[in-house]
Amino acid sequence: MCDWRSQLTEVVESVSASELPELIGELAKLKALARLRYERLNREPSSNGDRYLKKEQVAERLSVSPSWDWRHRDELGAVTLDGTLRFPEQALNDYLDTQTVRG
Repeated sequence: MCDWRSQLTEVVESVSASELPELIGELAKLKALARLRYERLNREPSSNGDRYLKKEQVAERLSVSPSWDWRHRDELGAVTLDGTLRFPEQALNDYLDTQTVRG
């Protein structure tokens, strides 16, 4: 077992029952941070850096409702960070590049 796994296991085992809900919340934050780090490490660096947008920013940029963002979250590469849906700016740029202008 990796050292960090055994350390986490020890922490979980040492927490009292009354502290478990707080620990669960902190673990959810760590999971979101680990997911973001994984995504950053597994994509080409963007010229914009690793900027993440709120659904309102995406909706404004695309001239759509925030509910449109929610329905297309997988297509736009959205991640949940601390309970908030965020969209990688580079993924949005890539999405826009693939769209055809109809006139």
